[in-house]
This record gives sequence, C-alpha cells and structure tokens, in this order.
Amino acid sequence: MTRLAIAVFGAFLLGLTTACAAGDTFPLGLEKLHWDMPQAEASGLFPLRDDTFRSPTSPLLPGETRLKSEAYAWQTCRFEGVWRFFKSGLHAVTLMDAQGSAACTEAIMNALRARYGEATVTTVRGFDNYAWETAATKVKFMPSAGFGSYVWFYRPSDEEAQAKP
Repeated sequence: MTRLAIAVFGAFLLGLTTACAAGDTFPLGLEKLHWDMPQAEASGLFPLRDDTFRSPTSPLLPGETRLKSEAYAWQTCRFEGVWRFFKSGLHAVTLMDAQGSAACTEAIMNALRARYGEATVTTVRGFDNYAWETAATKVKFMPSAGFGSYVWFYRPSDEEAQAKP
C-alpha cells in the first residue's frame, strides 16, 4: 500500500510540474484563463467589450474576434487587455500597464520569472525586451518605465496568433 501511495503521489507531482512547465496557466491575475477558452467563459471572468479601435498595423484576421477588457488591478499595476479569439477559443492576450511604474515593472518581471524561468533578452531601440517560450505559450514583455509596459501571451503553434499583437 505504501509503494502505491508513493507512486500515486509521484505521478501527481510529475503531472503538476509538467502542467506548469507547459505554460497551461497565466500569471498576472489571469490564472483562471486557459488556451481555447470559449469567449463566453472568458467574458464571465473578465468584463469584455468590443475592441472598436483597429490598428492599421494589426488588422483583424479572418475568423478573429478581438475584445477589450475593463481595467483590473494586480499588485501595483493596473492592466487593460486585448483578448483575441478564433473558432477554437482564446488564442492571444495583450496586457497594457499605462502607468509603467518601476514597482509594477518589477512585479511583472518577478511573476514572469517565477512562472517561466529566466528570459531571453534583446535590446530594441535602447529598450530591453524579454521573451519566454514553453511548449504551449510564448510571452513577450516590453517594460517602459513612465511610458507604460506591454505583456503579450500567445500560442507558438498558432500562426494566426503570432500576427502582430
């Protein structure tokens, strides 16, 4: 019986670490989200409305619905988000922190590192950009103190969702 209990507990821990490593959940107050979540289910967790602003550099893709979330607070940050859905459900989330405070930037970085590990860092126009990738999720973080920060979550396997966020 003891061996069976140890085996079951070991399988549970393996499953837990595998799920976390695969990027099946999101940090930054979005822990209840998951890929392919239906629009109605996501709208039940976060108030979503039509995203009427359409950027010429990021047009809607065929079959895409883009919704905007009400602002929500997480630690020292106040995020607004753009949520992208396709037929199978949620495919991308973009978070914007308009304040860009040093405390918020630090909280975001700490949460992303805790969830995804160390980032790949590139410098674009003098700003450091951070990227993480798991089998299920790609994350990009562009901090910009005083000007606002952006975090993008998208699926690496979906070409649709890799279009410019």
